[in-house]
Amino acid sequence: MNAENKRMLQIIKELREEYGMIAIKAEFEAEGSRLDELIMLNQVVFCGNTKLNIKIGGCEAMRDIEQCKLLDASGIMAPMIETPFAMKKFKDAANKAYADHIENIEWIINAETVTCAQNFSDILNAAKGFLNTVVVGRSDLSASMGVSRDKIDGEAVFQQVLQLCEMAKKEGLVSSIGGGISIDTVPFLMKLGDSIDLF
Repeated sequence: MNAENKRMLQIIKELREEYGMIAIKAEFEAEGSRLDELIMLNQVVFCGNTKLNIKIGGCEAMRDIEQCKLLDASGIMAPMIETPFAMKKFKDAANKAYADHIENIEWIINAETVTCAQNFSDILNAAKGFLNTVVVGRSDLSASMGVSRDKIDGEAVFQQVLQLCEMAKKEGLVSSIGGGISIDTVPFLMKLGDSIDLF
């Protein structure tokens, strides 16, 4: 392990032990992580005794899911799940790749558009018996609502996030938020209270 990786390992241990971090998220989607980068990251995460969650490039990105399997990812996240059909495609792809040990993975979706919010009840119905976690992606959600980035912590976004998180929790799912998280987000997070499990 080189000096940079050792420093990353130290940071991971500190985040886990001092701040309650439970997973590192990487992605094939927007970040476009290369496989060699993820192999290195996976080694550091493993040594840091934490989880690696990977966001794939779409609801049925089979190559990405197979790479996640090779990397022994703890969780696999699908972005832009906007319809029950997209949810079904993700579920079918997961079943194809993981077959008899699908329960060993945390299956995660991003709820990040107005279209998703409008279809969320049907999406959750399509996800029954499969999905573990919903992450509300505030950056894309606020953009799809026509809300500028400087208003991401405002009331309109808050109400939409709250509704999605409460619906996920009602279905027994882990609810989380991401997107535009900063020190300014602390009041937003505190206001959500028990409606979220993670950020």
